Amino acid sequence: MRRLPEALATLHASGSAMRAVGGGSLRSRARGALSLGRPLSAFVALLLIVFLLLALMYAALAVNQGIRGYSAAESEWSKGRKEAVHQLERYLRTGAPEAWDRYVAGLTVPLALRKARLEMERSDYRPTLAVNYMVGAGSHPDDAALMALLFRWFGWQPIVADAIRIWTEADAYIVALEQLGRSVRVGRLSGELAADDVDRMLADLDRIDLAVLPLEIAFSARLGEAARLTKLMLAMILLVASLLLLGLGAYIVRRVTARVFMARTFEAEERFRKTFEVAPVGIAHIGLDGRWTDVNDSLCRMLGYEREALIGCHEADLLAHGFHQTWDKSVPLDYSGSADTMHGERSYRRSDGHTVILQLHVTTVRNLYGEALNYVAIAHDVTESRRMARELSFRARHDLLTGLLNRYEFERIVKDLAEDADAERVPAMLLYLDLDQFKVVNDSCGHMAGDAMLTELAALIRGCLRSGDTLARLGGDEFGVLLQHCPPTKAETIAEKIRSEVAAFRFHWGERSFNLGVSIGIVPFVPGEYEGARLLSVADYACYAAKEAGRNQLHLARPEDANTVRHHEEMNWLGRLQDAHDEDRFFLVWQPIVPVHHAPGTPPRHFEVLLRLRERDGSVSMPGTFLSAAERYGKVIELDTWVVSSLMQWLNDHVEWADHIDQLNVNVSGAAVSDPRYIECVTALITQSRFPADRLCFEITETMAISNIGAATAFMKRLSEYGCRFALDDFGIGSSSFAYLNALPVDFVKIDGAFVHDLDRDAVHESITRCIIDVAHSMGKATVAEFVESDAVRRRLQMLGCGYAQGFGIGAATPLGDFSLRPTGPARPVLVDTAQRMAV
Repeated sequence: MRRLPEALATLHASGSAMRAVGGGSLRSRARGALSLGRPLSAFVALLLIVFLLLALMYAALAVNQGIRGYSAAESEWSKGRKEAVHQLERYLRTGAPEAWDRYVAGLTVPLALRKARLEMERSDYRPTLAVNYMVGAGSHPDDAALMALLFRWFGWQPIVADAIRIWTEADAYIVALEQLGRSVRVGRLSGELAADDVDRMLADLDRIDLAVLPLEIAFSARLGEAARLTKLMLAMILLVASLLLLGLGAYIVRRVTARVFMARTFEAEERFRKTFEVAPVGIAHIGLDGRWTDVNDSLCRMLGYEREALIGCHEADLLAHGFHQTWDKSVPLDYSGSADTMHGERSYRRSDGHTVILQLHVTTVRNLYGEALNYVAIAHDVTESRRMARELSFRARHDLLTGLLNRYEFERIVKDLAEDADAERVPAMLLYLDLDQFKVVNDSCGHMAGDAMLTELAALIRGCLRSGDTLARLGGDEFGVLLQHCPPTKAETIAEKIRSEVAAFRFHWGERSFNLGVSIGIVPFVPGEYEGARLLSVADYACYAAKEAGRNQLHLARPEDANTVRHHEEMNWLGRLQDAHDEDRFFLVWQPIVPVHHAPGTPPRHFEVLLRLRERDGSVSMPGTFLSAAERYGKVIELDTWVVSSLMQWLNDHVEWADHIDQLNVNVSGAAVSDPRYIECVTALITQSRFPADRLCFEITETMAISNIGAATAFMKRLSEYGCRFALDDFGIGSSSFAYLNALPVDFVKIDGAFVHDLDRDAVHESITRCIIDVAHSMGKATVAEFVESDAVRRRLQMLGCGYAQGFGIGAATPLGDFSLRPTGPARPVLVDTAQRMAV
């Protein structure tokens, strides 16, 4: 038995031997084994035994079923006999007709079974008639047929013969019972049955009953003995048949297995040989000494050698030195046989001198006892896929136009350095470069010229850097530079060199020549102090500040600077504003605007609509905290649109309050005034609304209106066609406010709160306010004073002739629909930078 596994293991190591002898020896042995006489006789014997076993089992089961049928019949015979005795006794005593009928019915089963017995004892036995008698006695037709066969075939058997004898004796008493019944019947019908006759007949009935009872018990006992005997016979049959089957089966398996094993071994070897020869992957058989004992054609093509040149060659002799190996070059494989599988990539030298990279899967072939026989190596040529992987890796990390690192890789490098707590804590610098006027080249000469310029500038900037510095193109005309181990003075020197070199650079495209500048943001940092994302954000801000300072400038910013922190907060506001919009946390309030001579107790009818943001913790953020971020990053138009849409929706839902409102002021940013989509949105809402458009007043800041007077005038003219009115907000803070006032078609001039809040204490502010009121009235425009915080200021405004007042001294902001005045008393107003101020 030990020789079979060894032979099987040897198959995996015998590829070269098979090729040498053509597989003739094994093929001859397999054909010889298959040509031997097949064990047909053994199979026939096996089939006969099985058939005999089944037949005997069926016969035993049939006998058992027949015995069970007799048991059931005996039970019915006993019940019928007892019923007949009982009812005949009752008939003797009472003469009740129903007792006679039940006596006759009870005697039917015993008489029918008697007839069946007599029929089965006849020499000219009629099976159908006997079966019908037993069926008439209550037996199942299938059981009745088996009972008849059991009676006829096994009547000679002592137990069965004794049971038949008992049955015959019992039938004699049944005949006597029948005759006694006839006598009783005749006596009752004739009326000649005396008391002595009844007593005599009852005595005869008791005698018959007592005589039959032991016969019933004896018959049941014989049936039980027959059933147990049948069970024993069935067990013996199964035992003998099982022993025969096991013996014969073992003989057949032993002879057939040897033949099948030989045939399958040949087939397996043939399949393995064919697979080895035509497999598209390289396959090599390697001896325990590390030398190739056989190789297939695919491996020969991969390495460019003939088979004869490779067979006997050591794997290490073909390695391409100087290339990366995932296994040690000096020990290419573990030839100790301790490892079952090995995986890795190897670089081999082809016959033409080129290098090929093969991915190897090496398996150790072992015998039954775990001893290593040889190795089988499967080789895949991954040269091209590795080349493509390197190219894709390069593309993923580099800008294809300039060959520099791209934004993703640059941000990763910055992040790794900035957040490396174990890095050497020496100064580093992050530069963010944005070319000035680059768009001119693209617009005038096309993107091909722009690409050529970027390529030349990338080389120019690289020439300004040290050998270890990192340069990347971040997108468009933006570049990033990481200077490690660089103090601030050195970084500024490098940045200034880049700026001056770019400024001196001349790009020629055809007959045209271009020069441009570069704005550079500089951020110093020490590794481990800040997150990479924060540094990049600060660098972006620093570059933006350089552009704001006049372009072609340098601007140094630190993460902890106040302006940098404000910029970072504005960046955070972008996500918070989007979340607030998505979660519906914006809401509107209004603040009353009343005539200066407003009568106490009279509800206001003129309001300015204001925007608020409810934070997740329930607190409320005022517009001054987030509007500059919204304006800087293009979110303010969305806010303007939400305000006017929400207001018009509220007015449509509360039409009944329109009669209590004379005017609603809505603030508009400069970006929205110049946006045609916003204007179309407002006109569509006005057209669809049931609120009168002549009660809407749009507020535009003086600074915005003067800086873009054309767009402001066009906006006012368009909406005035629907009856809307306009107010010039924060008037007086501009350097040339009065020069443009007459050119703007506004209905209200809102005096900036910086002049109003201390009007009663500052003579200069009072003079400026009086001047604004007089000039506005001379132009036919109403005036509104903002930041009215006290009654003293309101009275002074009344003396100056101001028309309306607004502020906490008049009434604080309340929810839409609240018409009450809620002054908060004197309070110091919070004045915000005019660049951030916006009433919405």
